[in-house]
Order: sequence, then structure tokens, then C-alpha cells
Amino acid sequence: MKQLLVCFLTCILLVGCSSDEREVLDLTQYNITMLTAEIQNIYMNSSNYLGKKIIIEGEVQKIHIEDDKYMYLVGMYDPLCEDGTCCLVGLVFECENYPENEDFVRIEGEFSERITYIDEEETVWITEFFIEVEKIEEIKE
Repeated sequence: MKQLLVCFLTCILLVGCSSDEREVLDLTQYNITMLTAEIQNIYMNSSNYLGKKIIIEGEVQKIHIEDDKYMYLVGMYDPLCEDGTCCLVGLVFECENYPENEDFVRIEGEFSERITYIDEEETVWITEFFIEVEKIEEIKE
């Protein structure tokens, strides 16, 4: 009977310990200094963050790259920036329905990477890091 009870309790503990849960990095409570440091760490040590769920709030900036290609960022502006437009500290994100430029949003998603090869021999490449959005909501100020 004791063996059965121990086996039952072990099963309950194992079921409760789901290996499917991802580590969460919630950046919503960070001030601009902490956010800047954490974003720098994300890009410098990106392999430590791949697959983690990231939550971030901030203003959306739509940046024209070329032709009809755009990059979308979400983050905060550094208040020490003289004109207030040059220093967005944040992360690139991708989703199906992009918010409007300068909307204030909360984004939750998985930190991912994509490697794009520039040449046919696959010797020159660009690694892009971004949040693959799972949930996005507009925040009314």
C-alpha cells in the first residue's frame, strides 16, 4: 500500500512539473536604464534568450528598410535623447496584424532567430533576432 501511495504522489508531482513551460522575461517593470542594459544583454548573449517568452510594453516604431519592407520595433525612448526621436530602446517584433506606428502596446511572444543567407555558398549570412508575437494588445493612455 505504501508503495502504491508513493507511486501515486510521484505521478502527481511529475504531472505538475510540466517541461512545456517556458521561462518568462517580463520587461514591463523596467525603467529605461534597466531596459537598455537588458536589451544589450539580449543581443550580446542571444542564445541565452532563444525560446523564452518575453513581455514588453512600449511605443511601436515602423521603420522603412527598402521598397515595401518594414521593420517594427517596440520599446521606450531614452529621455536623455535631445530631440526625443533618436533613441528607441526595444526589440524587433513580427506578427500577422501590425499595430499603427506610434501606438502604445503590450507584446508577449517567443524570442526567436532567423538566419538569412546572402550568397549561394551560404558563407555570408545575417542573423535576425525578433519576438514572434503570440499576443498583442493596445494600451490606451
